[in-house]
Amino acid sequence: MNPDAPADTVDTAADAGGAVELAPRLIPPAAWEGMFLLGKIATDPKAVRRHLRQLHDALAAVSAGQAKLASEREQFTRYVAETTAELEQQRAAVQKRRLDVEAAEEGLNERHHQISNLEAAWRNLGEPDDVKSGFQSPEHSAIEKARRAFEGRPISSERFGQTTLRRSEPGPEAA
Repeated sequence: MNPDAPADTVDTAADAGGAVELAPRLIPPAAWEGMFLLGKIATDPKAVRRHLRQLHDALAAVSAGQAKLASEREQFTRYVAETTAELEQQRAAVQKRRLDVEAAEEGLNERHHQISNLEAAWRNLGEPDDVKSGFQSPEHSAIEKARRAFEGRPISSERFGQTTLRRSEPGPEAA
């Protein structure tokens, strides 16, 4: 026996004579109660049948629970797949709408750029030198001048007493 070994372990070392000594092992009281209960069950046939019935009922409940779990997992997997597909469709619709909005914004920006260029072209058309040099404000805005020109009305400056729309056909003094 090993004197350095704790009291609750088994000493398997052989002593000088070749025999094996075992140290006493401490068993907790709850284990003894369980062993007495098993002994009682083994000696009482009614208790054995009752415990076996309880064991079979518990095993049946476990089997039913596992079948239910498999069914619910399958339903959950289908639900996740359907929800994922629906979310993917929504994401695709939002992406398409975003691309449509970006295209519309590009068209709007291009149109705004064209309008700005036309306004700049019409801004100083038919204005006297004082307006062109910035000493005076124009009488009509660029858009108003463009409207008048397309309607065929002269762009007149009552302030300055001149008409700036010129006709391409020769007048009476040219004849």
